[in-house]
Amino acid sequence: MNFSFEGNYKPKRNINLGGARSHEDKKALLAKAQAERRAREHQRLRFRSAVKIQAFYRGRREAISVRCRVRQTLSEELNALGRPEHPVMTFSTSDRDQIVSCMRYCLLLVQGPMHDVSGLVRQLCDFLLSRPAQSDLLRFMHLFYDCGNNSEMIDEMTWLSALFTTRVILPILETSVRDEQTLLRFLSLVINPTTYNRIQRPNFVPHTTFMRIFTHIYFYGHLMNTLRQQLLRETLPNEAFHIVLSVIRCQPPYDFPPSEISRWKPSREVPTFPSMFGLFSGNVSSASSVEGTVTTAAQSETRLTRETILRDLLTQVFSIPFLADRIPKDWLVLFMSEMPFSAALETLLRLHETRRLSEDHTPQQVVGLLMNITQLGNMEAGMHMDGGFVSVELVSRERGREKPATRRRMCYRWASD
Repeated sequence: MNFSFEGNYKPKRNINLGGARSHEDKKALLAKAQAERRAREHQRLRFRSAVKIQAFYRGRREAISVRCRVRQTLSEELNALGRPEHPVMTFSTSDRDQIVSCMRYCLLLVQGPMHDVSGLVRQLCDFLLSRPAQSDLLRFMHLFYDCGNNSEMIDEMTWLSALFTTRVILPILETSVRDEQTLLRFLSLVINPTTYNRIQRPNFVPHTTFMRIFTHIYFYGHLMNTLRQQLLRETLPNEAFHIVLSVIRCQPPYDFPPSEISRWKPSREVPTFPSMFGLFSGNVSSASSVEGTVTTAAQSETRLTRETILRDLLTQVFSIPFLADRIPKDWLVLFMSEMPFSAALETLLRLHETRRLSEDHTPQQVVGLLMNITQLGNMEAGMHMDGGFVSVELVSRERGREKPATRRRMCYRWASD
């Protein structure tokens, strides 16, 4: 029995002493929480952005300050190199160290605006193209000659010369609107094989040094594009003809052994970007390769061949309309003596057979190429044309292709394609 019943059957009222409750539903509560979370995230993002902006500003301000100091140092060293006592003295070790330091400063300065660097680069190239009074070699040649029998120092000068030409000289030539005669003269000197033949040292191999520098400039410096820009000017610079001749005279062998610096190459697979060590291991022959070295796909793409040189000469240089009419006849005769017309026609025939001529080049370039080829072939009473087509007919017979009946029909067939 329940003895606690007192006769009151109504329940007691529960009084909430906390005040009136807000009637917010669940959706409004979640929306409010999300808005507060977004506000906090936005505040954190603004803080991180402010830190990055301030760091970038401080970095650029410091970079500008460092650039000004480097430029001032370079200017002072160049003025020291051009002091009056230099012409009456031989090339010394201190001169070489100063030149190397100036070349490295130029490599730092080209990372920014180049309009305030070109003048200093011209001054440095003028000094490198000068000749000491008591020497038959230019100062650029003395960079290698004074290395003595030190192979590592020769490799260092080789790498520095190639990098200086690729990163400093060629970019200035591509962007400059004025005639850069000094830079073109320096470029012509660097890619001229006879430059290195004059350096007689026990551990210095002229052709190997030349091929290392030329291969790096050719592929990583886009030499042919720069040369095309110079030949498109209203007034053709005479130094550009020297550069064309040096490219034509680049003869095999194109392979070169690995350098001493190659042992510092990082151990990894095919690089996804041009490696700084590609200068010393790009064209490694099978006979002189290091044991265990495997030729990669990246190396095969940057392997220099005679066919590559002739193809780029035809498609990049001699595809400029009316170029043969603007080049002096003496230079054209010299070009034809170094580049047989039959080799040019065979290269053109291979381009036509693989359809790279019509697919990779504009109709204007194809027409310009045919115009210049015809002009070159008609030189000296058509002697080059006659000999060239005899060679092309023999090649066509070996490949089992129908030989052209006349020159006109072959030119028309190429032009129609």
